[in-house]
Amino acid sequence: MTNDEHVLSHLYESALEAEDSSWIYQVLVRMLQHVSEPYLDRLGSWMGLGHGGCYIANGQDIAIAFVKRGTEDDDEYLFVPNRLPSFIRPEEGEQIVEIGRDIKLLARHCPDHSLLRGLRDSDLKLEWKYIWPDVDAVIEKAKSLEASLRQTLFDKPEMYHSSYFIQLKQHDIPATSSPKSEADPFTIDFHTSLRFLSSSSSPTKSPLHTTVLAQLNPQTPSTHLSASATTHIPLSFTPSLSFTPPLTALSTLSKHATLHLLLHTNRLRHHFTVIATYHLLHSGSFTIRLTSALFASEAEGSTVST
Repeated sequence: MTNDEHVLSHLYESALEAEDSSWIYQVLVRMLQHVSEPYLDRLGSWMGLGHGGCYIANGQDIAIAFVKRGTEDDDEYLFVPNRLPSFIRPEEGEQIVEIGRDIKLLARHCPDHSLLRGLRDSDLKLEWKYIWPDVDAVIEKAKSLEASLRQTLFDKPEMYHSSYFIQLKQHDIPATSSPKSEADPFTIDFHTSLRFLSSSSSPTKSPLHTTVLAQLNPQTPSTHLSASATTHIPLSFTPSLSFTPPLTALSTLSKHATLHLLLHTNRLRHHFTVIATYHLLHSGSFTIRLTSALFASEAEGSTVST
């Protein structure tokens, strides 16, 4: 059965085989970048990133081949490694599943959690990076997001409550001079489309379009190829360098937020202490009652016989 993972794996492996051929490799790499963008956005939505995170907050599932739901009655999600695309390592795939599982747990028990809002408002996303400056930029963006959300989670505990966000929204909304000044969104979209279609200038060309034309016409200088020639990253290392920084930041934040929710908000440690007290006989009154219930009949029988 052909799915998104199978198609992207075939395209990635074809690009790996053509890495020695400059112009075919450039075309395949651009194709991989554009074709895989919706799939990577879907993975980001599973982990709560961007506007797709609203599906997680609403309890909806996102179709990913290597994520399998256990049963319909619970929120247990299983990792299926044999359905991974070839450019995602098994440890990275398992990390993606765990992040999404933690995000869904937070969304179910604390829909107004500040981590969910912070991830939805962030511009961090999974995307291919083929040159070292872009990889460095992704690393810095992931570190910045982790630092800001960590400060929000642990230095401002009042932001866990929805009332804080309501007050914040009311404070940040600028006052409008007149309700009539607000334009209809459909009218805005219509005028935007008219301006785009009636524009005399040619539309912006995509990187793939520019790359193909540059290779078909050798006289045309290719600024992208010349700029990236000295900083080119081998394609076999590109997925890890592109995806590991966001995954590491998201994994750290989701685990800390989940543990804080369970141990502090829901007092899970207290529940475990109560269970250990009774089942491990750490409670004196419970031990006396249990001994009496188990051996009272034998004690009475021995007393009667004597």
